[in-house]
Amino acid sequence: MGDIFTAACYALTPLPIIITITTLCTNFLAANEGGIVTMLNSFAYLWLGILVVIGMMSTHDYSIAKNLLTCIATIVGMAFIMFLGILFSSLVGKIIMFVVQIVEEISYRL
Repeated sequence: MGDIFTAACYALTPLPIIITITTLCTNFLAANEGGIVTMLNSFAYLWLGILVVIGMMSTHDYSIAKNLLTCIATIVGMAFIMFLGILFSSLVGKIIMFVVQIVEEISYRL
C-alpha cells in the first residue's frame, strides 16, 4: 500500500506546479488567450494520467495490456457502484416521501 501511495504522490507532483504556472500566466494574458491556459491545464492532467498508469504498471508489475484492462475494469466497477449508490439514494428518497405522504393523509383523517 505504501508503494501505491508513493507512486500516486509522485504522479501528482506535476499538477500543482503546472497549475501554479497557469495561475501566474492568467495575470498577464488577455482574455482571448485563455486557450493557452486551457492547453496547459489539459497537458497537466494528461501528464498526470500517464504517470498514474505508468506508476500502477511498475508497482504491480503489469504488462501494458493487463494494465489497460485493469484500468478499464476499475472504471467500469466504479461506474457500477455509483449507479447502485444513486439508485439506492433515489429509492430511500421515494420511501421517505411515501412515509411523509402517509403521515399527512393520516393527519388529515384525524
